[in-house]
Amino acid sequence: MNNLSLSVIPAEYFQILSISVNGVLDPRELLSVELPHELDVSHGVVIYGRGPIWLYTYLSHILLNPWIAVFDPRQGAIVVESHRIDAPPVGTTPSLGASYLK
Repeated sequence: MNNLSLSVIPAEYFQILSISVNGVLDPRELLSVELPHELDVSHGVVIYGRGPIWLYTYLSHILLNPWIAVFDPRQGAIVVESHRIDAPPVGTTPSLGASYLK
């Protein structure tokens, strides 16, 4: 996607997949979305940034991390997928440290 940039912000026990949109996104370009190479699939990930709901949904579908959370400015990171027994349960808001998500 030409108007989409994804980057990884590492944290101690998880990572942040930061979304940056410049212009209008075209949903027909979803299949061309590439995850950053530095994304570590052995750690949980928080999807963060402004983007359409269909982009968030697609990203959560293609991510292979132990757990996936989305960031809500009112509530923090909310786990929406959990794939390991030691991962935070779906619906929880793990304490991630406010300094990472400003």
